[in-house]
Amino acid sequence: MNPRIPLPLVACLSLLMLSLFTVALGEPAEDRQATFFMGRVKYSSNDGDDCSGVGQELMRLVSRASTLKIQEERRVNLNDPELFETPFIFMNGHNDFTFTETEVANLRKYLAHGGFYFSSGCCTSPGFPKAWRREFSRIFPGEKVKPIPYDHLIYRSFYKIDPVRCLH
Repeated sequence: MNPRIPLPLVACLSLLMLSLFTVALGEPAEDRQATFFMGRVKYSSNDGDDCSGVGQELMRLVSRASTLKIQEERRVNLNDPELFETPFIFMNGHNDFTFTETEVANLRKYLAHGGFYFSSGCCTSPGFPKAWRREFSRIFPGEKVKPIPYDHLIYRSFYKIDPVRCLH
């Protein structure tokens, strides 16, 4: 394993890959069309409405590229117990943000218990990724959030993903 990649991030990505392809490894045929929902994260002062179409596009992409059929998108507050009943959460935004101590503790527990978290900065605004790196460093103290190089195996496990280019 590459020592530059934080173990919690590798574990989260690995769990997603396992969940995406478990059905293909011998589950009964009726399970192949199983559905579940995706949680759109409400965090800090953000109500989860940034770039509203992004969530729908992500749902279609995951449903098309995997055996998972995402049925709906629900708003999930990081302070609510329903967070722990949500297998896949998605967060996006434009601006800087700060998690509360409760949100940090809940995300740490959520991820440590197998939850999957996907995040995307809207419109390649630089404030959001900077805040995301800072806040995730709080969730996993002692771990520094770093980019995963495009030659890492995670980008070639099931599909070949070429570098994604953006403005910032």
